[in-house]
Amino acid sequence: MKNNEKEVVQLNGKTFIYYSNKGLVYRHPTKILWDERNLPQNKEVIDTLVKIQQDGISLYQTEHKINPSRDYIRDLIRGNETTKKKNLINSFSEFLANKKEQVKTGGLNLSSMGDLTSLNSALLAFEDETKTKFQLSDLTEDFVSRFKEFLLSERKLSSNTTQKRINSLKVFIEYCEGKKA
Repeated sequence: MKNNEKEVVQLNGKTFIYYSNKGLVYRHPTKILWDERNLPQNKEVIDTLVKIQQDGISLYQTEHKINPSRDYIRDLIRGNETTKKKNLINSFSEFLANKKEQVKTGGLNLSSMGDLTSLNSALLAFEDETKTKFQLSDLTEDFVSRFKEFLLSERKLSSNTTQKRINSLKVFIEYCEGKKA
């Protein structure tokens, strides 16, 4: 039994995870623009979803000797994606995509977008430095304090620039809290 070869597809400029069985198609939206699919944080999201799909297909084929249904793959990806989104970097990528749309519509200025992009780089560096994959639940006062110290001592940012990053982080935290409500 052959696995699906066309697992990542483009539709209307957006990236989808693709699965087809017996003429029934499932396209899982990634909320990633096609032109931005190779950015490191986006590539990680896509690769993770493809791996979930491939592993699910393989396990299903081993157990049932047939390919899984479209609905099985849909439920598999959606269930795993819910867990995955709790990851800080993945959630921040979603937040950035939302803010990029606001820039396009004039609801956010480019300067603010630059601050958020810089925060993204700093968060990635902080994870790398601490060798920790942070979850949303890690966003505590202690986290903010350690992150601030990292920006000042390791990244050698000025107090003003550090405060911009912290303010941007607080905007992200408020966004996450708003999504929970």
